[in-house]
Amino acid sequence: MKLLIVTQKIDRDDSDLGFFWCWVLHFAQSFEKVTVICLERGKSPAGEISSEKVEILSLGKEDGVSRAEYVRRFWKYIRERRSDYDCVLVHMNPEYVLLGGLFWRWWGKKVILWYTHGTVTMKLRIAVLLSSVTLTATKKSCRVSSKKVRVVGHGIDTEYFKEWTRVPDKTMKLITVGRVSPVKDFETIIHALGRVKEAGFQFVFTVVGGPVTTSDGVYLEKLRSLVGQTKLVLGKDVVFSGPVFHRDVLGYLNGADLFLHASRTGSLDKVVLEAMATALPVLSSSEASKEVFGEHVEELPFREGDDEALAKKILAFSKKSQEERNLLGFKLHTIVRRNHSLTHLVNKIRELCAA
Repeated sequence: MKLLIVTQKIDRDDSDLGFFWCWVLHFAQSFEKVTVICLERGKSPAGEISSEKVEILSLGKEDGVSRAEYVRRFWKYIRERRSDYDCVLVHMNPEYVLLGGLFWRWWGKKVILWYTHGTVTMKLRIAVLLSSVTLTATKKSCRVSSKKVRVVGHGIDTEYFKEWTRVPDKTMKLITVGRVSPVKDFETIIHALGRVKEAGFQFVFTVVGGPVTTSDGVYLEKLRSLVGQTKLVLGKDVVFSGPVFHRDVLGYLNGADLFLHASRTGSLDKVVLEAMATALPVLSSSEASKEVFGEHVEELPFREGDDEALAKKILAFSKKSQEERNLLGFKLHTIVRRNHSLTHLVNKIRELCAA
């Protein structure tokens, strides 16, 4: 069985998309051959997989080519390599299903779309129609009403993001990971931390990630200004670490006591599950996160934009004993390992390709 993967970027060192290199490695273990078409190719580690097993083709964003050239190369690759794949996996970008779907159907290729985002566009609706099946992580992660949409869990490398026992400290270490963007709603977290500081609670909150666009950069400066406001008395309690390699995120998660997540995307962010996989407790405002908290569905979520509720939950967590925290973390780790492992996802996709 041979697989074609279409994705945005292949670069192990990318702070947001570096995880996908691990996906490619796992698919290479389960398929005879894997061909990857990416919009952009960055640095890739040598020697981890043989060139005979995986072929990576870039549409040329790293070279600054035009959008028209992207499309020309895409059509060229899928046509010239059509004997090198039996099944197609399109990762997160429905426009590629629109560009290639009719050709793939004509050639008898099964098309699997992977999509996890709360936004529903016309492109997504059409892509779901053109796909053989659309896979998503939770019910809230793909909100198109169709029999083709199947919930299969996320793809977390639970051999890498695995359970970690934490050492207690009088200063609690809070963390969040991801792109610094308005949709992540860091203001709610910062205002909640102002309330927590007023209650006399000692903590350090680290934001792991950075801006991607110019507007993101403006937003980051707005957050720095907010943290610096005297009335919040946060001072050096909030640290913006900047973007890090995806492979370095694990060290930050293992060094934290509680993960804070205020995203307004409505989907299940991968970083939430990565934190849970390391047995790190999570507080999240995402609707989709509620689907993975199990018996703690009342304890861990909070309403979007409600900094008062978040502050109360942080303070309630701070009163837990280390034994209680460890037990909560272990239960969250078990949920991810059972329902959202990368091995489970790869096996499911292989089954669908073979069916």
